[in-house]
Parts: sequence; C-alpha cells; structure tokens
Amino acid sequence: MMLQVLVEESTGQLAVTGTRAALLGLAELLRGDRGRLDLYRNPAPEPYDASLSRIEFEETSGLVVAFASEDFESMEVRGGRESIDLLAENLKDFAEEADLDSHLHIEYLPDYGYLSEESDPLVIELADDGSGRS
Repeated sequence: MMLQVLVEESTGQLAVTGTRAALLGLAELLRGDRGRLDLYRNPAPEPYDASLSRIEFEETSGLVVAFASEDFESMEVRGGRESIDLLAENLKDFAEEADLDSHLHIEYLPDYGYLSEESDPLVIELADDGSGRS
C-alpha cells in the first residue's frame, strides 16, 4: 500500500497520492479518534519541495485543519468528528470511483465545506496500483 504526501513550500499545498487501497486506508484511519501513518518518502519530489514521512491525525473540534509540520516531516490533520468524517467520505468516494488521470482539490471555501480557512489546500491523486484498473 503506497501513500505519499508532497508539499509545495510557497503555497503550502499538500499533494496526497496513493493507490486505491492506500487512500481507502487513510479514510479508515481518519474515522478513528487519533492515529499515525508512515508514508513513502519520495527522494525526488519535483515539482514539489519536500516529501513528508508520516501523517498524524487527531480528533479535536471545529473544521478540518491540515498542514505540513514546520520541519516538513509530517502532515498534521485536526478537526471535529463531523468535519473529519466528511473528509474521510470524500477520500473513500474518490478512491473507489476516480480514474487514474483524475485528482480532487480540497480547499477552503467560505460558507461551504468542512475545511478551515487555516488549512493548507489539498490535492488528492490516484496512483497506479499495477492492477490495470483505470
């Protein structure tokens, strides 16, 4: 199960890339109250600036806040149960239904959504798992 998170320092954008199974595993992790998931660390993250080594999740309150740690080692995810569940459901739906050339943008929108204005924008991408399924 391969999952990686890349970060663009200038914008804070986080690119979460994984196989269907990896994205489903992340969605399942988010349904708990806290957790940690080790990531594939890409030695050549271009065009991004860094490849993170883990995701750390904790249920708190409010809208989802996702961000790269200051040392660019981890992606931190915090938020209330309802907002976290919406993020997990979107990840699950994308993993089950997306084509390999698809991606999902998750970013703050006023009066809509579950992502806090303080969150870094997310791009979810599907990686080829070698199964031939598109």
